[in-house]
Amino acid sequence: MSTDALVAIAAAELGIPSVCLQQGWASVVHVGLRHMQFDRMAVWGNGFAKLLEPYNLAQQFAVTGNPALDPRLSPHESPIPRLGTGRQVLFSLQTVTPMIPAAAMSSFIDLIARIATDCPGTTLLVREHPGHPISRGAFEWSLDAPNLMLVPPEKYALRDVLEASDIVVAITSTTLLEGIALGKPAVVYNCTPLPRYSPDVELWGAGAEVREIETAVTLVQRLLKDDAFYRSFEPGIVRFRDEFFHGLDGEAAKRVARLFDDVKP
Repeated sequence: MSTDALVAIAAAELGIPSVCLQQGWASVVHVGLRHMQFDRMAVWGNGFAKLLEPYNLAQQFAVTGNPALDPRLSPHESPIPRLGTGRQVLFSLQTVTPMIPAAAMSSFIDLIARIATDCPGTTLLVREHPGHPISRGAFEWSLDAPNLMLVPPEKYALRDVLEASDIVVAITSTTLLEGIALGKPAVVYNCTPLPRYSPDVELWGAGAEVREIETAVTLVQRLLKDDAFYRSFEPGIVRFRDEFFHGLDGEAAKRVARLFDDVKP
């Protein structure tokens, strides 16, 4: 966001309108998301505008939806095979940062190993962050786990991975929210010093947030085995999708295009 802010300042000096399109999300409104100076900031849903407005009093927001998840632009089945008959779980990896210590990433990998071992009939999809390739050495044990499949971003698009998943597990990844938009309950494994994930998916009834590995294991197992529990998240998922992804109505790309027309000099 720091580069985007510099571009906005330069554009203003040259009299060129600037539009920023939401590409992801952070679990806290950090400094890069404050005091924005774009002519328009396009967000996926009204919920994101509400979270950002207190820190951006002069910024104009436009709710467009998320073009990447637009069902009219990508009506296809995922090329990722199902390795079993049960639900598939996506584990979305991140990387070590000042907010995600190495111990947290290690614990997340331990969680993957636990589920792979304890749920041999369940397919685990593991996706690394596009900007942070993982060390394959961290998954040497996966050679003995036939139910684990690595789905690297250079081979599989995020939409394909989400379509092939039934549950999304991550620490603070935006993929948690994108998964909810596509109807998948989220498990926030917040094994970090960070406060609760914002927006609070548990408060919305679209998932759950836990901090201990044993609680995370129990939660994932219940989502895999308990149909009534799994379906209990459906109403919250719909409410969340309406608030944060404009209902995923298939019109996102058109709204983005109209937005660019609206801000022409």
